Amino acid sequence: MLEKKSLINFTHIQSHLCGFTFCHLLPILCLLLLVFPLLVGCDFSKSATSQPRYVVTSPEIAEIVALLGAGDRIVGVSSECDYPDYLQELPEVGTFGQIDFEKVLALDPSLVFTSGLEQNKLAAELKKIGLPTVSIYSQSIAEMYESILEIGKIVEKSQRANAVVDSLQAAVQKIETDKLTSPKNIYVEIYGDPIMTVSDSSYVGNLIELIGANNIFDTLPRDYSRVSAEKVVAAHPEIIILTYPGVNASDIADRRGWQALPAVQNKRIYNIDDIDPDLILRSTPRVILGLKKLLEICDE
Repeated sequence: MLEKKSLINFTHIQSHLCGFTFCHLLPILCLLLLVFPLLVGCDFSKSATSQPRYVVTSPEIAEIVALLGAGDRIVGVSSECDYPDYLQELPEVGTFGQIDFEKVLALDPSLVFTSGLEQNKLAAELKKIGLPTVSIYSQSIAEMYESILEIGKIVEKSQRANAVVDSLQAAVQKIETDKLTSPKNIYVEIYGDPIMTVSDSSYVGNLIELIGANNIFDTLPRDYSRVSAEKVVAAHPEIIILTYPGVNASDIADRRGWQALPAVQNKRIYNIDDIDPDLILRSTPRVILGLKKLLEICDE
């Protein structure tokens, strides 16, 4: 707002107009054109089209949005959204499994991105309170391509999304030509208490199949499911991959009955120090690095 002393005295100006030529009037008219919007209360500080504001609760979606060049629109994330690094500096709205709705509302998002599985309920609750919500969940490499294209449309980065998918498809085709000629039996443990693993229908199961290896649990009640230690022993895995922290090869070898497993006897147990679990658990373009690492492990 302009202070009173800065306002133009139109009566004073009018009293002097009669003696002015057009040349004298021109500077005053220009000044009036500049000042008039301020006098009528126009606000030029707001853009006619404000930038979208995204809250992202899934680390893989956040990674894809950032890769497509729309990371500057993300205003809030779940605590697991840690790549790229700058996402860790954004306000957190909770964890992947438990979101604080008040924090989400406070960020005034134009759209909230969620994933599947345990976030299905979250998405429903967000919609109930009136927040525009999109759920994206990939269970295979092929579905990841579709997800990237869908996100590209939403964030208006379709050209970039198409380029990313084209590059990914070429890289995956190369890996498929280099896949194992002698399949190995792999056991992936995503949690140890209770013991949980993956089925062939899961995203991780799809990766194992793609490199030419065999997942020892082809079918399970759910994509990510509990199993008994006895069933793992009965399957005789040649390679064990541990995707959670705080566990190593000696911990596995100390389990009752596991000493006879080929993976234990041949020291083919790999933990998060050997392979970054995010490269195989998250359906993002970094999966190419994960697939290459899986091939490397199986070829040792």
